This record gives sequence, C-alpha cells and structure tokens, in this order.
Amino acid sequence: MTTKFVPAMKIYEPPMCCDTGCCGPSIDPELLRITATLSALQRKGITVGRYNLTSAPMAFIEDATVSARLREKGTALLPCVTVDDKIVIEGRYPTAAEFCDLLGVRAEDLHAEAPAEAACCCGSTVEMTEEPCCCGSAEEAAAESCCCSPTEETAETKPSDCGCNGGCC
Repeated sequence: MTTKFVPAMKIYEPPMCCDTGCCGPSIDPELLRITATLSALQRKGITVGRYNLTSAPMAFIEDATVSARLREKGTALLPCVTVDDKIVIEGRYPTAAEFCDLLGVRAEDLHAEAPAEAACCCGSTVEMTEEPCCCGSAEEAAAESCCCSPTEETAETKPSDCGCNGGCC
C-alpha cells in the first residue's frame, strides 16, 4: 500500500485573542473561512500547523526562516504560510485554490461536511446538546452566534461575560 505524501504546511498568524474569528466586536469572515478549511482538512487526516503570535511565540522563534523574515518585515508579514519550511505566502491567508495546490488536495476535501458540533469562541467544540462554553446556549451556537458578538438583546458586546476576554482563549 502506498501512502500519499502531503507537504507540511504551517500558518503563522498575527497576535489575536483566538483563531476562530468570532471574538471581539465583529466576526472576521476570513478567520472563520480558515478555521472551517483547517477543520475540513483535519477530518481528512491532513494537519496544518497554526501558530498565533500571542499564544505560541516560540513557534515563531524556532522557525529560523519565519523569525528572520519577521525581523525584516515586522507583523506586516503575518499571516505567513510555509510549506516544507519555505515561505510561500506573506500577509494573507491562502485561497481555497492555493490550499489545493500547496497540499495536493481536491476542492471537495476543503468543504467536507462538518460534524454535529458547535464551535465556541474559546476554540473548543461541544456536543450541540450541551451548553457551549461561551456562546450561551445550543440554539445560539447553532445560529453561529457567540457571546463576544453583539446580541439582539443588547447592541454591545459583553466581554466580561464572555470567555474570550476572560482568559478562556
């Protein structure tokens, strides 16, 4: 039996609270896209390293290429994508077509059906029947709502009630 070689991809991200895209006053659709893409790849057995400058600074230091380039360009470099330890993208995330080309995967692998779980702004997942860690209720989680975003009841976020700003991330 032959095993298909999959290049080693790593994504080095700017400093942020968490990588899900639903923390803070507004939802970042690009972070949601990347999180969903990486989850779909992981379900297919492809792991992409993802390092946030806030939570994993040593990963930036330990990669000599990224470290040197970060000293040259500063955080404008981020996000930075490496494949087999070579920088292939700077200052943005890969497109779906680039993920396919760089990892040798099919487009349908990027859009695999998600399991029946709700992603929490804390970065964990829970069964839909349980209370999500910071989204309030299973119904809010199913509606892709998060406690870090404004709710219909209030026009403002409630960071003190949300795990995102309370050390959860």
